[in-house]
Amino acid sequence: MSTVGIIAEYDPFHYGHLYQLQKARELTGADQVVIVLGGDFLQRGMPAMADKGTRARMAVDAGADLVLSLPCIYSVNSAREYARGAVGILAGIYVPKVVAVVKRYNQFMDQMQGLSDKVGSVVNDGTIGLLESMKSVMEKLQDLLGRFGF
Repeated sequence: MSTVGIIAEYDPFHYGHLYQLQKARELTGADQVVIVLGGDFLQRGMPAMADKGTRARMAVDAGADLVLSLPCIYSVNSAREYARGAVGILAGIYVPKVVAVVKRYNQFMDQMQGLSDKVGSVVNDGTIGLLESMKSVMEKLQDLLGRFGF
């Protein structure tokens, strides 16, 4: 049985998040989707629009199999600490496919460009740069997980 992990805030949960859940499962071939969800206070330090229980229920109703809460010490911290906490939770429960979508990076970028064309916006250089950085980090994480047999 394979599992993919998603790190999210879902504040508020919307159709783009539903699409993310469906595509994560589809592209990775995962049997299960685990979400690490920001708590009642989010990365920017603001309170969430809906409490974490409501947002978790929305994720489960949309197809998530398990939703775990990211502790506040991580969720209101820097992006680095947020990611460290969330990836640590997923690694702690042996979810090796946090990086699986990155294996299909070019396909993902094509879909993003196609989606942006449909809604009339453009995937700009900043977004592409961010995604390239994420790809690099995720490839390193994938290599590290591979060394431990994941």
